Amino acid sequence: MNGQERLEALYNRAPELYEGDGQAPNLPAPYDQHCQIIIDRQESNRGVLAVLITLLARKLRTPEQDIRPHQAQLEGGFSGRGLDERVVTPFLREKS
Repeated sequence: MNGQERLEALYNRAPELYEGDGQAPNLPAPYDQHCQIIIDRQESNRGVLAVLITLLARKLRTPEQDIRPHQAQLEGGFSGRGLDERVVTPFLREKS
């Protein structure tokens, strides 16, 4: 399954993770607050959402990769830009 297909599958599965009342499942603190801030500000901070999705997509594809050094010139790093340009940005544009 390529990156685009993987994102599509996860996107389609997301509604199953919500409780019957349409609320996201409870996350442990402080992750619940961090996620809520990202959700609340998604329109004004699209870059943050794109970077987060890019890093999570990389982690799903290569679980052993430390995603903190997301630049190729950093020790143990990788190029997040390529994944963003090829997979994440087109996916986000498609989903609006």
